[in-house]
Amino acid sequence: MVSSAFKEVTVEYYIHLAPVFFGNVTHGIKEIFGALVMKYVPELGGIVLAFSNLRVLSPGQYILEDTPYGHFWVRANLLLWAPEIGCISSATVTMQSAGHIRLRMYDTFDVIIPVKEIPRDVYGWTDSEAIHQLLRTDTNSLQPVELSNLGQGVWFNKSTGDCIETGSELEFKVIKMKFEIKGDAEETVIIGSLDTGGREMQSDPGSMSASNE
Repeated sequence: MVSSAFKEVTVEYYIHLAPVFFGNVTHGIKEIFGALVMKYVPELGGIVLAFSNLRVLSPGQYILEDTPYGHFWVRANLLLWAPEIGCISSATVTMQSAGHIRLRMYDTFDVIIPVKEIPRDVYGWTDSEAIHQLLRTDTNSLQPVELSNLGQGVWFNKSTGDCIETGSELEFKVIKMKFEIKGDAEETVIIGSLDTGGREMQSDPGSMSASNE
């Protein structure tokens, strides 16, 4: 069963508000929380997707003698994307090679399944020349293959002959999260596995659904 990686949490933050926002505290708070969106917050174990229900808890802001900033507590609800290690998820296949399969989740997050995480007793790699040869000699050996796959090869299920086609949905197990800083942007990469201890992954050309529960 595919697990939902979305969850909502209530947090309290001790805000340091710049003097420029003293005339519009709400706008200043939104600026601070807005800077968290699409970033990984280690304390929360996930990436902030949205925030809501901002509430100032302190009766007034405090200005300390060594700084002009206002200091006070704020409570907010945060929507997180926080896939747990070991959970089963799914994403769209965007590229594959003999060394890995690359997927895209929610058109936002990249997933890489390295070859060592593709069980070779279940899956095999067929390069483009082998595909052409099979299609020429035995049309029943493989399931129909998208033309875009003919130039690069595909992974296929050895027991069924079904190919993992580019554009299809593929289930995988989350085994690691990587966070990289590229310029001013933070990039999240999920490392996945097709080996789930006996549970065969499913490749489905249908759309992916998500829940906020």
